[in-house]
Amino acid sequence: MARIWANMDVENAAREEVFKFIAGVDEVGRGALAGPVTLGIVILPTDFTVPVTDSKLLTKKMREELAIQ
Repeated sequence: MARIWANMDVENAAREEVFKFIAGVDEVGRGALAGPVTLGIVILPTDFTVPVTDSKLLTKKMREELAIQ
């Protein structure tokens, strides 16, 4: 499976306009209507890259390789 790189165009445009910090957000859980949800927020450095657009598309091997980087 070829790696699909996330497009950071929106984040970069926001940085150029007015925003000093850009945060990445992810959630896990069944959703607010069906049960508890856990949310994580991280301030991203300007040189941030990620090799996938959706972690659910990763194979177990790819997930293990990315975890050690």
